Amino acid sequence: MKRRLLAISIALLVIGPIAVAGVLLHTETALRWVLAAVQQQSGGTLHIATATGTLSGPITLHDVTLKNAAFTLRIERLDVEWHPLALLVNRLDLRKVQAQHLSLNLVAARGTGHGHFAWPTPPRLPFTVVIRELHADDMQLAGPPLPQPIRLTRLDAGVRLDNRAWQVSRLTLNGEQVQARGHANWQFSRDETLDAALHWDLNLPGQPQLAGDAQLQGNAQLLKLGMTLTAPAQLRLDADIRTLSDTPSWQGTLRLQHAHAGRYLAALRDTTLQGTARFSGTPAATSLNGSVQAQAGADGDWRGQFALRYTPAQLEVQQLELARAASDTRFRLHGR
Repeated sequence: MKRRLLAISIALLVIGPIAVAGVLLHTETALRWVLAAVQQQSGGTLHIATATGTLSGPITLHDVTLKNAAFTLRIERLDVEWHPLALLVNRLDLRKVQAQHLSLNLVAARGTGHGHFAWPTPPRLPFTVVIRELHADDMQLAGPPLPQPIRLTRLDAGVRLDNRAWQVSRLTLNGEQVQARGHANWQFSRDETLDAALHWDLNLPGQPQLAGDAQLQGNAQLLKLGMTLTAPAQLRLDADIRTLSDTPSWQGTLRLQHAHAGRYLAALRDTTLQGTARFSGTPAATSLNGSVQAQAGADGDWRGQFALRYTPAQLEVQQLELARAASDTRFRLHGR
């Protein structure tokens, strides 16, 4: 008899908490408690106005705001399908996340004074976040470096976030103004590294249509940037950006081929440009030196040399010389 009572007691001790947990998973009260804890853990960067559903099933969040020094993200409605048992291993496993009516406002990067920059610090997360399928409909992106707000009809991606790395895979963006695809991997557990790539097509009202590729690789001491513009001209940029954690500096090469000047100035409609320039600088000043060639149709071919120095206050033309081929025509310009 005593053995039977002992067995029943042990069973109750084991089954009781499981049963209670099972009941809680099916209540909105438990959902609100968990979301309140997550918002508190975020340190005020995350705010959720209302939520419906239960921890065991689909969840719908309304008026979600995520804000930090780099951006402000607002989502009117967020539908989530997830695996709650994954929390037992400290992981938030989201099978599908559907966002509707989303706005992302970027904030201009600010130095810490005297040209010093700080490598961005991601918010600390209470657990690993895995989003197997991320979809967003009706998005607006605004803020620097965008010249004007961009509206997107659809975003798709896979996401993994934890306190060691942020990873975005299978990223695709679609809209009337922009088409893009790419990936990003930001490791910051020890030696912070970044590896990102993006192919894009951009068609803003009143602007020439642009298409190209961009790659960014490196760490907090050295970032290598490569960009290729395939329309309306062939433009290649290669740059090294150093010491982002202290005073940043950069150097690189810019190559231009088959640029039709008439796209930007009607008087040069028959002119095609190509050239090479080397640049180096800091936030205080950047120098640009190079050569350019112009095929101007009936006006003949031109060659030139230039040396420019740019500061936040002025553009200094240290040298600008143009010479018309097979003639004595020369132009020289200096000034600020």
